[in-house]
Amino acid sequence: DSLGARFSCPETLRSARDGNRGSDAAVYFSRGLLAAKQGRAADAATAYRGALALKPDYPTAYFNLGNAFVRLERLDLAVAAYGRAVVLHSAYADACCNLGNVLMRQERLDAAVQAFRRAMVLDPAIAAAWCNLSSALSEQGSSSLAITIARRAVAINPALTQAHYSLGQGLMKLDRHDEAAAACRRAIVLEPDCADAWSNLGLAQEGQGWFDEAFTGYGRAASVEANHALAHFNRGMLQLRRGHWADGWAEYEWRWRRKEMLSRDLPQPLWQGETLDDGVLLLHAEQGLGDTIHFCRYAALAAKRARVVLEVQRPLVRLLSGLAGVERVIAAGDPLPEFAAHCPLLSLPRIFGTTLDTVPGALPYLAAEPDRIGAWRERLLAGDFRIGVVWQGRPSYRWDHLRSAPLAAFAPLAAVPGVRLISLQKGHGVEQLDGLPAGMAVEVLGDDFDAGSDAFLDAAAVMMSLDLVVGVDTALLHLAGALGRPAWLALATRSHWAWMLERNDTPWYPTMRLFRQTMHGDWEAVFERMAEELQVNCRAVLPSI
Repeated sequence: DSLGARFSCPETLRSARDGNRGSDAAVYFSRGLLAAKQGRAADAATAYRGALALKPDYPTAYFNLGNAFVRLERLDLAVAAYGRAVVLHSAYADACCNLGNVLMRQERLDAAVQAFRRAMVLDPAIAAAWCNLSSALSEQGSSSLAITIARRAVAINPALTQAHYSLGQGLMKLDRHDEAAAACRRAIVLEPDCADAWSNLGLAQEGQGWFDEAFTGYGRAASVEANHALAHFNRGMLQLRRGHWADGWAEYEWRWRRKEMLSRDLPQPLWQGETLDDGVLLLHAEQGLGDTIHFCRYAALAAKRARVVLEVQRPLVRLLSGLAGVERVIAAGDPLPEFAAHCPLLSLPRIFGTTLDTVPGALPYLAAEPDRIGAWRERLLAGDFRIGVVWQGRPSYRWDHLRSAPLAAFAPLAAVPGVRLISLQKGHGVEQLDGLPAGMAVEVLGDDFDAGSDAFLDAAAVMMSLDLVVGVDTALLHLAGALGRPAWLALATRSHWAWMLERNDTPWYPTMRLFRQTMHGDWEAVFERMAEELQVNCRAVLPSI
């Protein structure tokens, strides 16, 4: 009765005969083994409990009971059963390993790492523990160590599919796509129907720029495991990147089946585009601030079919309060009004059948507060070509190491005669202002800039007095686009699906231009191209050139 590559199998009968009660315990244990083999996890759990009622110090019965609870998705009970097995048999490496697996599923990564390390100390040759420790470390962000551990698992047992998969997983986190693809292929050779390996191979091939092959990999994963949420989700994002939006929007709905996404548990039905007459439609944010700014535009379309209440992250309530078509903007966590149906914001493009030609693109759909515009216009010195810059996203975002650029990379812009760089950065990244290259100057707007609890109110007002906004893929660039301001977006070789592939423009924001890396990690070339564009196209406002 295998529990998958990550779990040890139930053990064969160990001696429990120390009198009649021990003999009876062995009978119950045997019944449990038979039930587990036949896939009757509930009956197996009952039998193992019967054995333990007669012989409470029976570690193997606790181990197999833990396996039965895993089958039944009773993870807390599984943790308790494996833990008891370890208490009774302190050298029980398989129990430590399986305990770590369940803790990983509960996202208790620190405890899982401890369990795997204990299993490895007890039995250095238990490849599953090395393999699963690699996965846990990868989830914690320790990718280099995860790769080292995974290579050890492969060395111990080259035939363990999961070891090669874990190696590929760690390599992917470091954007070592060629090596990751090779590791996934080795896993597939060992287990041709390993859906996880096919899915990760697709992800690695996307990183290599092999989009047709990546699409095939995701499709193979979904054919092997029809409900493989990550394969469907990744295939959806790939289709959106490629401009195949009808298929992409449908596949993107699989995001709700991933553990990382928590759908709203609301009694009202999900809205599918029907007219609600006087009924209220609750639209709610689901991802980052930039996504909310990006997709709140759909409220105006929804308002033609229902009365719209928009629930967003608390810092955005005031910024979005004037959004067309919205009766009321409320903060996530506040009491909800009466409503007839609800819909997450990023499902609206599917509902409205958005194509490249039908993107709701009327700009601006957000506005800065007039009083703030006037106040900041007085504070900003007139003259020269004023460029607002933003270089750092939220570090906790999984792909932030790709999208964020060092402020020093903006130096070619600062070197263009007549250009002033003005920082729009808040929080993370502002420390880079203290270590600028020689000759590079970036103005700051003071401690009171966007210092309140409401996000981006000052930034929006400042943008109305800037000639250009330049930055990486953060909420501030979405704000510039939503305000209809000229903006240049610097993109890594692998970027958000919304920016598609190869284009230097975007249907989402007609006033925005895209500048892409041509080599992984090469920000210098991106900003040098921008500087060249400034010198060619801004002569009218840069008379010193």
